[in-house]
Amino acid sequence: MKDASEAVHPIPGHTWFRRNSSQSSRIDRVYIAQAFTAVKAETADIPFSDHIPVYINIKFPSNAVKKKSYWKYNVSLNLDERFCRDFLYHYDKWSSLKPAFGTIVDWWENIKIRIKELSIRHGIRIARDKRNKSIARQAQFSNLSPDDMDNQLRSEVEGAFIRSRIKYLEDGEKPSAFFFRQESRRASKKIIQSVRNDSDDIVTNDNDNSYVFHNFYSNIFSREHHVNHNLQTGFIKCLKQTVDPIDKENLDRPIALEEVNAALVSASNNKSPGIDGIPYEFYRKFFNVIGNDMANIHEVNREASIQICVDSDVKSFGIFEFLTDRGVNVSQDLVAVQELTGKMWDITFKTVEAKRRVWPRICDADGCRVTSYNGSTTIVNVLFVPHELNDNVVRYILGRYGKVLCGRFKTYPNHPGVFNGIRQYQMELSKDIPSSLRIGGRNCWIRYGGQPRTCLKCGGDGHDARDCNQIICFKCQAPGHKSSECKAEASCTVCLKSGHIDLNCPLSFANIIKPTAAKWIAGAAEVVAQEVPPGDAKLLAEKHY
Repeated sequence: MKDASEAVHPIPGHTWFRRNSSQSSRIDRVYIAQAFTAVKAETADIPFSDHIPVYINIKFPSNAVKKKSYWKYNVSLNLDERFCRDFLYHYDKWSSLKPAFGTIVDWWENIKIRIKELSIRHGIRIARDKRNKSIARQAQFSNLSPDDMDNQLRSEVEGAFIRSRIKYLEDGEKPSAFFFRQESRRASKKIIQSVRNDSDDIVTNDNDNSYVFHNFYSNIFSREHHVNHNLQTGFIKCLKQTVDPIDKENLDRPIALEEVNAALVSASNNKSPGIDGIPYEFYRKFFNVIGNDMANIHEVNREASIQICVDSDVKSFGIFEFLTDRGVNVSQDLVAVQELTGKMWDITFKTVEAKRRVWPRICDADGCRVTSYNGSTTIVNVLFVPHELNDNVVRYILGRYGKVLCGRFKTYPNHPGVFNGIRQYQMELSKDIPSSLRIGGRNCWIRYGGQPRTCLKCGGDGHDARDCNQIICFKCQAPGHKSSECKAEASCTVCLKSGHIDLNCPLSFANIIKPTAAKWIAGAAEVVAQEVPPGDAKLLAEKHY
């Protein structure tokens, strides 16, 4: 390392002055790597500091690699009302994006990126406002008294205290009793007061403690008989071979909101639980809003796993032969096969699609019972459906891909009385649903865990909508031409018959499902005999809207 300022200005100079000008020194250095070159170095005078800033232009070597910097959330944003309001507003909108992600973990990883971007924007705003105020104050310094100047700079001093992580700072820069007491407390916590030696005696003398540690680590791998096998065997016999039922229930139950809150309260300040740079102070500040999502993040998703339990009267059972006979490609479909006690196996597939493909054949097997950890149902999210559209229409269209068990309408977390346009359905899928379906005159998005992504425009595989060159007719639903050029009869997206559009579909349903967010409404679409003449457009529209 080298001092960049001294390399450009070799003449010694002072960079710090005491306020009363009684003492000055060159205590500041600007060190850079030897491979770097300081092209230019300048000093400047500022009225609100006893240090002189140095501005340096550095030339980097041609082979220098710029790496991504580490970001950490600025805790002072918790005190900024504008940031807090903006975060609550955006988080309300971000919550509606959950159906677009496979799991809540994927959604939360995306949200942390959004939190970082929002924090940076507000940090830039706050720094810009402070800089403008500082420039305005400097212009007024010539007319201020020393007391007024101290009051103006108090916020900058407090900011320096916070950044230095010191609660108190004495006048000047010499250590005080506060620092000595703090270091003494830290040192006392690191000292081992007593230790038990090989003779089972407690030793408290420092020299004896050192000898015990030295003797232990010197002999731990060198002595031939350093293990007491009788003591070891007795200890193992005292251990429970099974977990207590109450403990098992506590360990298996989902993480409660109170447990997450207790963990946050006990955590230290200025610490981040991960590499995302978001500290505990942020989670504590907005816990009332993000607490439920934090608790749900840690739920184990076993949607791709099943359990096979072999009947007791079956003498021999080969798990891999059993799976292969039912269409499972062991090398391509499976990620884990775990043998449990009592003729049971846990089977984990690489993808939910692989599990769903062989699930019917595995369930029909004789001599064993097969269960799915997440059940055989899938939560299907449908986005952008017109709110007024009868839910039976949506359930009828989804029924082409499996059995619709129940459904509900989603609302905004902070506004439970306002629907956000997302409908959820529990289904037993028989085949995968495309990423987009034509419902109510719109291209509605379909999202669920393990869904193969298809083009939102043509429904094809292997490309996205932005790369699609297909033209789809919204009149006859056929590719290759626009609806304005179509000469064929209109095709209904509900019943898939020609001669009418979905608004005039003659299908009639047994009841109109009322939207609710509080509970799931069971049942698939119940189609009854046609009661409305196909030509009566007004009555047909009233049936579906």
